[in-house]
Amino acid sequence: RDPACHAGMWDMVFVFLDAFPECWQKVNASKAVLPRLYSFLRHGCHGSASTSYPCLLILLSKLPASVTTAPTLVELLRSVWSGREHSLKRHMVRAATEAATAYRECLTYIVLH
Repeated sequence: RDPACHAGMWDMVFVFLDAFPECWQKVNASKAVLPRLYSFLRHGCHGSASTSYPCLLILLSKLPASVTTAPTLVELLRSVWSGREHSLKRHMVRAATEAATAYRECLTYIVLH
């Protein structure tokens, strides 16, 4: 949960997904991956909003159709919005703005794809 590690985490995730795009066939994403992602987003990315929220669009573009079902996408957007509210309650306006931007970008991506 250390925000200083999140940039490296995202870099590693993207390198891994590029190297092993078939990894989604080996794991039940709805049980092993997505709940942790949703929690991370609901908690305002644990202090790394400016690093993590911009990565959501990249992550979304790397997810296969088998993972990006309608319920998954709805929960992703709900989690981002909850993260925005979480940040506002803590008077973290910049983090809330990052969350709102990520929400808009992801929603646009979902509508266009």
